[in-house]
Amino acid sequence: MEFITSPPSQSVVAAGLNEQLSYINQSMSTYIADSELMKLNKTAKVGHCFEVSEELFGLIKQAKAVAAQTNNAYDVTVGPLVDLWGFGPTQQAVTVAQLTRWKPPTRAEVDTVRAQVGFDAVTLHQVKQCVTFAKPVQLDLSSIAKGYGVDRLTQHLRELGFTRSLVEIGGEVFAQGEKPRPRPWLKAQPWQIGIERPNGEIQTIQSIALRNQGVATSGDYRNYRESKGQRYSHIIDPRTGEAKPKTLHSVSVVHESAALADAWATALMVLGEHEAKQLAKRLQLKVLLVFESKTDQGLQTWASDHFALSNLDP
Repeated sequence: MEFITSPPSQSVVAAGLNEQLSYINQSMSTYIADSELMKLNKTAKVGHCFEVSEELFGLIKQAKAVAAQTNNAYDVTVGPLVDLWGFGPTQQAVTVAQLTRWKPPTRAEVDTVRAQVGFDAVTLHQVKQCVTFAKPVQLDLSSIAKGYGVDRLTQHLRELGFTRSLVEIGGEVFAQGEKPRPRPWLKAQPWQIGIERPNGEIQTIQSIALRNQGVATSGDYRNYRESKGQRYSHIIDPRTGEAKPKTLHSVSVVHESAALADAWATALMVLGEHEAKQLAKRLQLKVLLVFESKTDQGLQTWASDHFALSNLDP
């Protein structure tokens, strides 16, 4: 990080960042029983408007916008289906024996649980800044909240006077300004961020240049189950309730908002290779896809035109 004049002490910076993180968790975490989001999930009555903070309202609104542009492929009420497929928070610590016995749910089970899902059941009221559920649903903002946290910490550093910073939470990144120059006379360079090869190993498949942009990656190569030789990832399609095997293994999105990069990476993973390409072109998104070759040539990459342009020393 680089400061405009004289920087505050390290302890002051650390305390401020920890305060921001605590606020975000207390507002949006599904792992804190009395977080604002969990209070909404537990106490909001169907048909009644539940008032929420400006920050939580704004994040749900951003999620709604992505959902509207993906025909609800992006859906933050998908939690019950995630649980059904064995990827819920209570099902992560499973033994090897349990994994080998795992079977995908039946179509009947999927249809039953799918009735509990639907972002269309969530209505936002701008004037009153409140949320109404048309049926009992549970909101889980984990696919956008990490990116939001990155944005908020970056903004906090700006307010402290920092002009260069690199903030990362759980793989979501925002690069402010240029990276520090090893010598004052050298030309300023953008931050270089490596995109991981989706094979479960720590390898880079491509490096991208970032300046005042965020990047988020969603993939199927860390959190998955296998049955009869088929791999099922934790990325569930809320429109069908299925976690069908796909050739698309990871999506990286560059955006001026790390929160939206986070949400779009998840949304495009749900859509799959073909639809993701079409939407990236139509909306001029900065996207890098990594997918399995249909001609046994291993992993292939595809970059949207705007992604390629953004990677040329922005």
